[in-house]
Amino acid sequence: MLNHLYSFYEELKEDGVMFCFSGPTSQSVLEGIGLTLRRKMEFEEAGTSTVQRIFSIFVEQVQNIINYSIERTPSETDCGNELRHGIVIVGRCNGKFYVLCGNKVSLSQSNELLERIKFLSTLNKDELREHYKDMRRRDPGENSKGAGLGFLEIFRRASEPPECHVAQIDAETVFFSVKAVG
Repeated sequence: MLNHLYSFYEELKEDGVMFCFSGPTSQSVLEGIGLTLRRKMEFEEAGTSTVQRIFSIFVEQVQNIINYSIERTPSETDCGNELRHGIVIVGRCNGKFYVLCGNKVSLSQSNELLERIKFLSTLNKDELREHYKDMRRRDPGENSKGAGLGFLEIFRRASEPPECHVAQIDAETVFFSVKAVG
């Protein structure tokens, strides 16, 4: 690995990757990375609305790792404060910024996510806005750690429909990836 680190670094730069993080994630990691990401995009002279869109997408993507990844490291001091694992990449391609994120989820979670994404893909911007207002008035779902607004927010902020990919790991586990362009 050490012998290939420079070539990996150059490959990431060539692919437009500005930021790549893989491993255990927490709210404090999210905050630190978010601040750095905002500054980097400002240095790249991204417009304020672009920075806001990408930052919002980034936050929602990382929150999905924190809340739903089944790969975790338990905390020894606080049983409810475990670290969840995943990967997040922020880059620029063809003049547009993107956020690519992935983590392990159960096959049943994946199926639920795919249904939700399929539904959201059918909505235009006005319908997404109305659905967002409706969802804010509802109680969170049984398995939701929020108001069920994460993917809806990603769809609202993305400049083109988000893409997703599911890689089967075993009979019960998949690696779920989402790419959203701001």
